[in-house]
Amino acid sequence: MPALKDRRPAGDEASEVSPLRLDGLDDDTLALLIEYAGKLHGPRAAARFGMTCKRLRALLDAGRVIAGRTRCLQRTPGASLTNFGGVDRIKTLENLEVFESWAGTRLNCDNRIPFHFASVELNDSTREIVDSVKGFLDRHKNVRVRLDSHCGTAAPDGVAAAFSHIRGLAILSSVCGSDDDGESMRIDRSRVLVRAWGKQISERVARLDGHRFAELAQEGRGWVEVSFLLPPSGEDDEPISLPPRPQYFDANDVCPLVIN
Repeated sequence: MPALKDRRPAGDEASEVSPLRLDGLDDDTLALLIEYAGKLHGPRAAARFGMTCKRLRALLDAGRVIAGRTRCLQRTPGASLTNFGGVDRIKTLENLEVFESWAGTRLNCDNRIPFHFASVELNDSTREIVDSVKGFLDRHKNVRVRLDSHCGTAAPDGVAAAFSHIRGLAILSSVCGSDDDGESMRIDRSRVLVRAWGKQISERVARLDGHRFAELAQEGRGWVEVSFLLPPSGEDDEPISLPPRPQYFDANDVCPLVIN
């Protein structure tokens, strides 16, 4: 039986050797390792080692894992992947983990933080949503959040921009501040973006039959949309938005009135 060559460098270079990577082994070398395991520990150990190596190598194939998981999630109603146009941009296991985590939260199904008519105050239900946002950001340190803040259609033109801005800042303050005990997670301000739109978007949404925000807009109430921004993957330069960016933000005649 051929012997495995010891390719470790001698002397000072030995400390710089990288750990063994299964994705770097060819099939013949892997078969030889399994054979040695059988000689040392018996056929049962060799079979277990072989199965483990195959599973680990499959897990190290990011493209295969992502394709399999996205197919699985497409069959899961809660993931809403049938409407997720950006799933093909998820090309790393890190972003796949974030996506799966997001798909299991309430923010996947409803990413709005509603406000009462003419109010800029948070209540118990909205604080619960903000806590979900903070928890998600705390679990995923490389993710940012964008808060798109809107007024309802009944807001006077002269105050709509400022009012929507104040609502966005209220959420920002709650996300970046600590809880009452002063010891809870604090989210760095640089990870939170605020965009105030006045009533530009609500006037559009109010005319869209069946839109999930239409009722709020028609009632004259405002809301803040929560979108998580994942790092670009592959050759993309733009961050990946969860949920995908609605098309109404791309209209030529709308733009954020205040940016923080």
